[in-house]
This record gives sequence, C-alpha cells and structure tokens, in this order.
Amino acid sequence: MEPVEVYITRYKNKILNVLIIIVTLFTTYNIYKDQVKAIQILKASKQKETEKNEILDTISKMDKKIMDYKNFINKKDMSTIIDDLGNIADNSNTKILSIKPELEQPYPLYLKYTFNLVVRVNNYHILGKFISKLEKSDNVYMVEGLGISADYASSKEGDIKVLTINMKISTYLIKD
Repeated sequence: MEPVEVYITRYKNKILNVLIIIVTLFTTYNIYKDQVKAIQILKASKQKETEKNEILDTISKMDKKIMDYKNFINKKDMSTIIDDLGNIADNSNTKILSIKPELEQPYPLYLKYTFNLVVRVNNYHILGKFISKLEKSDNVYMVEGLGISADYASSKEGDIKVLTINMKISTYLIKD
C-alpha cells in the first residue's frame, strides 16, 4: 500500500478537479435555489398586479359608463324637453293643451325639473300609451301625479267624450 502522500501527489490534479466540480455544483445549486425563489416571488407579484389591473379596468369601465349616463341625462334644455314631449304626444295621438314648468328643485347630486302638463285624449287606452311612452323615453320622465276629468268636445260626428288629464311629470339633471 502506498502512503497517502504519494497517492495525493499522483492524483492531485484529479482530486483538484473533483473538488472544483463539487464547489461549482454547490455554488450552482445555491444560485439556482435563489433564482427559483426570486421567480416564485415575481410570479406572485405579477399575479397580484394582474388582479389589480383587472380591478382598475373594471373601475375604469364603470366610470366611463357613469360618465356616459351623466352626459346622456344632462343633454337637456327646456326646448329639447318640450320638443320631446311634443313628439311623444304626437306618436300616441295625444294633444298637449299646456306645459308649465315649475321651479327647479336642487338636491345634493342632481336637479329635478317638474312640469305641469295638461293633455287631451279620446280614451284611456291612448292615455296609457302616452304614459308608457313617456316613462320609456330616453330622457327619463317620471309621472308623479295625474288627474282625469271627462268632457264633451264637438267633432264632425257630433259631441264626443274626451278625457282631459292634468299631469305632473319630472326629469332630472345630474350635477357636476
């Protein structure tokens, strides 16, 4: 048997190479382990940021819808409202006898415009059609009060029964 010193001297290059390989493998493993942790942290961070972006995107879309509704509702002035009411009346065979605006009523987030409207119709079905078209209108009208009286009016066929309706309707304007 050879002494250890002779063995080390003879195989010193091989031993040195094995030690370098072991140190390199150990260092590489530690670097790899740290990189895996960093990648996991980055993936978790990316996931959180993606969720935040989705929430922000949803909020942005909702904000845009709110602004669109606000702009849509706020596209009103008195002449537009009166023209719109006239068109609704014409499309439902209703005759407007008078429109009287009341003072605007301010609320914290919106203004309320109320109108006293007197219309004449030939029967209840026409009245129902008129109210239905009013409340389905793009301009958001709310019927708040209604009074009906029956009268007789002259026509080509003679006197006919007509309905005169006193209505209170409102529309809204969102404040900036």
